[in-house]
Amino acid sequence: MTPHLSPLDRIMRGSGPLEHLRRSARLQQALLERVRTSLPDALAGHCVAAVLQGDRLTLFADSPAWGSRLRFMAPRVAGALRGEGPTVRTVKVRVLPASAPPPPRSRPPARLSASSARILDQVAGDISDPGLRAALERLARRGTRE
Repeated sequence: MTPHLSPLDRIMRGSGPLEHLRRSARLQQALLERVRTSLPDALAGHCVAAVLQGDRLTLFADSPAWGSRLRFMAPRVAGALRGEGPTVRTVKVRVLPASAPPPPRSRPPARLSASSARILDQVAGDISDPGLRAALERLARRGTRE
């Protein structure tokens, strides 16, 4: 017998843990919007999150440069939030780490075939420059070892 499955919208509208998460997300989004309205337009878009824990407000910037600018605006943000809920005594600014680019794909080391090594050895014999001849001979020997 298969268990009864509830539609997702019914679960989200319920009073369970998902509703609590949904409500928290709405409150954090509203806080972020209030913070952004207190900032200059150029800076508002770089404040990507705001979290209020007790009387401490933590603002998150998208880069270190914008984080520095946001730190200068912290008193203004705290003042703008006065009277709209809990008193903000401390404003911290954090920078969200940028997502790291994927690591480069490692390629296997290039292999020199035996026939290529023979050709390099033959060419090295016809070279008059001693440095270039020695380099080609080393390369040819390396190819024959692998």
